[in-house]
Amino acid sequence: MSKYRSIFRRILVFALLTAVLSGCFPMNAAAAAAKSKYVSNKYARVWMNILGAVETGGQVYGQRNYSSFIGPYTGSPNEHSCTAGAYQEYGENLRQLLLAIQKQYPAVFKRLDTAKIAKDLKRVWSESAPYTAKPGSAKAKAIVNIISSAKGKRVQDQRAVELLDTYLAGIKKLGVKKLRCGLFMAECYHLGGYAAVQRVVNRASNKNSLSSLRKSLYLDQKDYSNSYQIGDTIYQGRHELIYKWLKQYIPANAVF
Repeated sequence: MSKYRSIFRRILVFALLTAVLSGCFPMNAAAAAAKSKYVSNKYARVWMNILGAVETGGQVYGQRNYSSFIGPYTGSPNEHSCTAGAYQEYGENLRQLLLAIQKQYPAVFKRLDTAKIAKDLKRVWSESAPYTAKPGSAKAKAIVNIISSAKGKRVQDQRAVELLDTYLAGIKKLGVKKLRCGLFMAECYHLGGYAAVQRVVNRASNKNSLSSLRKSLYLDQKDYSNSYQIGDTIYQGRHELIYKWLKQYIPANAVF
């Protein structure tokens, strides 16, 4: 009997490892409770694995850093507010993440809020009035403790799925139907906003071709007025990884 139990355990471990490596489960994430309106749980997890990898996971598929905290102007001279979390929530988005944790888990938030972050959440963290906590400061440490708690990680994953739905809703209006293309543009939306996605999609020769969208994206490099557009060289390595992973984990005929 013990022999069969040992065999069964080996089969189970192999099955779980296969599921992780195939993109079915995030390798380093709490399970997302939120369900996407547009994609299955499996593909939502692929999205989290990809976004987490390029944002805070050292460009390793499935990895992410839930306790990441970056001060203003670190990633770009246009980033006036701080950014934090596995999926790099910036400015007002970071505030919304903290508000979601506070609402869902008030006791956890209160216990970990050692720097009166709750008071700071009462105003909008806009571009004209950014939130400028510096890494290592008391406020930054409190934010990191809140968002990297077990409940904080859970809400981060929920937010990633909610953001995906917001992105896909706008992308769908532009006529994009293929899931690979939708997720590629969703990552661009996360990086540079909806106007940037409109620019890329509208000038693509085929908005439902992944290669066509990539070609259109890199046309940003011919515009020398700005070196921080989503298709510029500084972001190309990131896009190439995402392009590869989408072809690896998302079927070519999948739609949303």
